[in-house]
Amino acid sequence: ESTGLEAATARLNGLASPAAKAEGLDAAAGLIESQSKARFDDRRAPDGAPWAPWSAAHRRTRRKGQTLLVE
Repeated sequence: ESTGLEAATARLNGLASPAAKAEGLDAAAGLIESQSKARFDDRRAPDGAPWAPWSAAHRRTRRKGQTLLVE
């Protein structure tokens, strides 16, 4: 008779495979990338706080539409 513990253990053991780890890391990286791009669009920090405005000196170094993101 199979128990719930055996089934859970089998699933956890499957997560240890290199392919499963790579898939999980790829998913996490994609989420981090999309959240980071959204923060640039919204100009907000990870905690939701708005970014401070650029100083006048920094603003003079920027061109219209210039961003840190590289497509």
